[in-house]
Amino acid sequence: MGRPELLSSASMSHTQNIRAKTLPLKKGQVFEGKVLKLFPNQTAALRLGSINVTARLEAALSAGKHYLFQVKQNEGIPRLQVLDTKHSSVRNSSGSIETANVLQALGLSENKQNQTMLRMLLAEQIPFSKEIIEEGGKILKNANALDQDGIRILAAMSQKQFPMTPQTFQALYQVENGAPLSSQMQELSSRIDGMTEKTTSPSAVQAAATLQKQLTKTMEIASMNGPVNGESGHKLVQQLLQLTVSSQTPVTVKDGAAALLQKTGLVPESTGSISWLDSFKNTILHPSNRTVIQQLWPSITEGEKIPLSSLESKELFQTLMNRLSFQEGESGRQQMNQLLSLFQQAEGRSRRVDLTAGQLSRTIQGMQEMPLSSQEKQALTVIVQGSFSNQSAGAQGMSSVAGQLTKLLVQLGFQHESDLSLTNAQSETNEAAKDQLKQSLLQHIPQLPASARESAEALLYRLTGQQLLAQDQQGPIQQAALQFPLVLGDYHTDLTVQWEGRKQEDGQLHPDHCRILFYLEMERLGETIADVQIQNRFVTVNIFNDNEKPILLMELLQPFLKERLNEHQYMLSSVNWKRLQDSASTKQRNAYQPYTQSRGVDVRI
Repeated sequence: MGRPELLSSASMSHTQNIRAKTLPLKKGQVFEGKVLKLFPNQTAALRLGSINVTARLEAALSAGKHYLFQVKQNEGIPRLQVLDTKHSSVRNSSGSIETANVLQALGLSENKQNQTMLRMLLAEQIPFSKEIIEEGGKILKNANALDQDGIRILAAMSQKQFPMTPQTFQALYQVENGAPLSSQMQELSSRIDGMTEKTTSPSAVQAAATLQKQLTKTMEIASMNGPVNGESGHKLVQQLLQLTVSSQTPVTVKDGAAALLQKTGLVPESTGSISWLDSFKNTILHPSNRTVIQQLWPSITEGEKIPLSSLESKELFQTLMNRLSFQEGESGRQQMNQLLSLFQQAEGRSRRVDLTAGQLSRTIQGMQEMPLSSQEKQALTVIVQGSFSNQSAGAQGMSSVAGQLTKLLVQLGFQHESDLSLTNAQSETNEAAKDQLKQSLLQHIPQLPASARESAEALLYRLTGQQLLAQDQQGPIQQAALQFPLVLGDYHTDLTVQWEGRKQEDGQLHPDHCRILFYLEMERLGETIADVQIQNRFVTVNIFNDNEKPILLMELLQPFLKERLNEHQYMLSSVNWKRLQDSASTKQRNAYQPYTQSRGVDVRI
């Protein structure tokens, strides 16, 4: 299925595509080339990998034959030398490689491992060196990865000038072939839960407890509070309740919020009536509910000491709803269940309500699929726009979602090494760097039992690999890619974000011409790609998904998106919903390289 390339291995794939665009020469490197045509004055057209090269020849070569060229000088005009393999061509009459002669010319042993490495490098058209064959072969053998995937990772290490070490290979291997980041975190958490003090040492138990704390903290930050997507239904219920009682809310919005609450089926139909309000007050004041009231409204019971019994029923309801503040994640869902239980008691029904996150999500989703009145749409619009407001902006000017992703980036430890390199004058920030997932992994992996250590090491390598591949610079074009774990209700997934554009003098991407891609796998919507293209500050958004277009959500969000873009001097051109199979035209266009163009080069041989 064709689509913009957005998977976690995109940086690795980009390295392969570089071979089709440029000829990054390094001293000592060897690659295969074919002489296409000879011209006068000792010039010829060569085919090196997948590009054509015009070259000056200082050796008698034959058209149509393959040679191995070794880089002798890579400054100025590169100087290449035909590798002496004791034959006029690197391939024999049947087209196969004389590996023994090539290895001998490179000063390498003619063993099976070196032969296998050489064949795969030539088959993949990857420029190689003696080090890649010798040291890289050992790395692949020890990692049980002596295959094409392993070879491509070695090529990426060489291309990006990463250290040729087993640790670097494992980091990139996890990005290319490992499980998603969110899955690896769940796997480690599960392994840690399986540990007991009876089967492990005290130091292992302590290490596991610390790691579990960091994993839990990371998952809590990764829990996204979707405005109307049901992933954070308890927050939506809270917001609708507060709209119905707020003195700042227009009457039409109040009525719409009340109607939406009724559509969820979570709130009794009699809610808000005089008799229900009186019953609700009695429920609140009943001694059996004292603990629940303290948990839901600690500011009233511990701080302000508002005499609830002295308030009129309606005033009491408004006071409590205005001060209602559900926590994030599972704790917030439990609080909502407590509140709904109070509502049910006021209705004269059973005390117990226990909606799971998944049930709540489906309930909210079902509410959206019903026909909505203009008043109900107005209420949803207020909530949707409020969820994307700069409520957590502060000095950074970021929306709540952007601030949450930034916090998650720090918690994962993507800035770990730079944070630890801070001076003593910044020791407070340095200490904060230690309270992150990556630092916790580095510190506690040695104490873990084998059952959990393997999962922890895989996660650590994955984080390191993503750090290594986070940025790529090819000439004036800069690409950056990040992947985050997300928790949407009960569903764990990964969000991949890629930026691409021309680099300015200050190192930032040019804001007038750039491209941002988002890739997300969701529980119900499935695979979703958002391709945001900016040209002359005009913004086009293409969303790829195989489900029906969510007309209501886009109707609510598009005017708000246009308004917010205008605030930053951008113009919304269009928002398009397309099926993934309709994106076949993007299949051959790597998301990392829309501006890159092939160019010929002159090579002196």
